[in-house]
Amino acid sequence: MSDADRSAPDLLAPIPFPPVPVAPHRALLDGPDARRTWWRDHVTDRLDGWGARLFLWSLRWLPVDWCSAVGAALGRTFPRAMVPEPALRARLAANIDHFLPGDANPARFAQAWYVERGRVLAEYAVVDRLVAEERVVLDGAAHLDAACATGRPLIFVSLHLSNWELFLTALSGRGGIGAARGLRIAATNRPPRNRFSRRLAADLRARNGRLAFPPGTATARRLRQILTARAGHVAFLIDEVKDGEIAAPRFGRPPAQAGNLVIAAKLACATDALILPGLITRDRGAHFTLRFAPAQDPRDFAPDTTGRIALQNAVSDIAEGQIRASLGQWWNLRRIPTPNGETEHDR
Repeated sequence: MSDADRSAPDLLAPIPFPPVPVAPHRALLDGPDARRTWWRDHVTDRLDGWGARLFLWSLRWLPVDWCSAVGAALGRTFPRAMVPEPALRARLAANIDHFLPGDANPARFAQAWYVERGRVLAEYAVVDRLVAEERVVLDGAAHLDAACATGRPLIFVSLHLSNWELFLTALSGRGGIGAARGLRIAATNRPPRNRFSRRLAADLRARNGRLAFPPGTATARRLRQILTARAGHVAFLIDEVKDGEIAAPRFGRPPAQAGNLVIAAKLACATDALILPGLITRDRGAHFTLRFAPAQDPRDFAPDTTGRIALQNAVSDIAEGQIRASLGQWWNLRRIPTPNGETEHDR
């Protein structure tokens, strides 16, 4: 290795997540709003975070199938714990009625959706073991290998579908399909507001061997540097919720002006990267399929804003088809736009 190589910065080095602001103890002497904030930061968040850590630690001792089954039982028995907000439960019911075919049973579909949510939450404890025990099969390997063979940087895009943390771990974590192909992949993750939950999430991703960057300007610059220097690849979940709206897919709405899909399209156009849509779906129990669609090439679109928007729309259409094919496994079904285009505000 040359001196230049040794002195070059590691573009895949972690970017620190920003600290969580915490109400000072003097807030107890202020008004009721300040005291409620103090109570949330020092009591409620601590109990929630420690409770989640204890819950996942206890599940860690179980066989993987038992762990997933415990989650299924919790989702079936305590659906309100999966979605505490009444408004979002009402939106979920409305969306089920709208998108299901006429001969489907909405009540049975809703129960299956809550069961899926319970499984996903419990499986956070064993995501690394799902990969290690080869419970993820690959469909669309030809699309992945063809994209890798081009030698160009790749931008993986996926959705909050089934166990999305497993998608990112199987793709970029220790022992995953990306590691088997020599791919180094960085993903962005919006951290929880609760500082105890944030530490738990960081610990779980470190155990899974995942590289996660916080959202923000510094990360955007770093991702562009990674792709430009061919130092690695990046991954986004494009159906994030921001300002009360699902960024993608659009479901007939005008093209988004911001969000992970917009960032992915801009990066692809700027760095000559391929966009590779993928998703993970549950087959049965704790067994999954990781699927890839054909890559979208920015060279196939006009080299201007119109072309970039057309690229966004192409990826959005693929994502919408993936969601409609596995609607009961999509977490954001509780926020999907209603037929009149309205969305539930983020909480």
